[in-house]
Amino acid sequence: MALFRQFSRLSSSFVSRSGFSRRIHSVPVLESEETMVREGIPGLYSAQGFEIAWPKYQSYVVAELNKRTVGTKLDGLTAFETMLTAGRDLTKVPEFNFASLSHNNHLFFHGLKPSGTSGEQQLPTGKLQAAIDLSFTSIDELRDHIIYIGTAMCGNGFVWLLEGPDKKLYVTATYNAGTPYDYARNQTSDFNSPSSAAARAQVSSNERTLRLSTISKAAYSSESPVALPAEVHANPEYPLPLLCVSVWEHSYLFDYGFGKKEQYLNNWWNSINWPLIESRYLSASGSPSDDTSSHPDKQEPNQE
Repeated sequence: MALFRQFSRLSSSFVSRSGFSRRIHSVPVLESEETMVREGIPGLYSAQGFEIAWPKYQSYVVAELNKRTVGTKLDGLTAFETMLTAGRDLTKVPEFNFASLSHNNHLFFHGLKPSGTSGEQQLPTGKLQAAIDLSFTSIDELRDHIIYIGTAMCGNGFVWLLEGPDKKLYVTATYNAGTPYDYARNQTSDFNSPSSAAARAQVSSNERTLRLSTISKAAYSSESPVALPAEVHANPEYPLPLLCVSVWEHSYLFDYGFGKKEQYLNNWWNSINWPLIESRYLSASGSPSDDTSSHPDKQEPNQE
């Protein structure tokens, strides 16, 4: 449930009409966004590069999500809930794709330092630093691992730092609109590259899981149009994303051009808001944190 509380409010707004709940998804406002629109994100994006990667792209995926969900049985769900629900229904592929992209892209930008932040980057400390050292030996090894995977990806997607159900940290890539929350829809395989027998077996297993999955009747009953499948509430196996970076081409081509993805990833690494990431990690682990303003679950969704 910690994961559900952390991210169920990302990338959505809420209005109530005619006595029932209806959710009109909208583009959330980032911290210091007005400055970012004028100046970009120093060291990462120009103003125009930021405009393409955040407001223009996010507006597109949110509009497509609304087009496919308003007035349907998915109406009333957050983008996160829509992603989890539609991800197990083969008739809801576009709904899953746009909900997942909306959530993933917001998580990427939410993890960046606010514009105007001065001084040296604050690196992880305390429990998060210890977890990183345990899983990767050092913060430098983690950086090199993420940048290597992101640079090597042939195609669009995201690279993630996750805390698994075993409380260990690991890095994975999801292609296109893939999500790390659901093994059946994680899309971690690159079919343009040679794959091992184990990877092919995992893809087959994921496909079988997706085809055999059924959406809870409660989620689609007229009496309870916003209910979630019971598995969402009962399953503690979802990983916790601590941060992610977009390697979709629109995220870097304007400012960096072809062949410069590694430079973009290095600049992204230097732009991570580590105090926020640490706050997210401590919140999920049940540890106290003084900074509640940086928690996604503490931020009210935009209202329309």
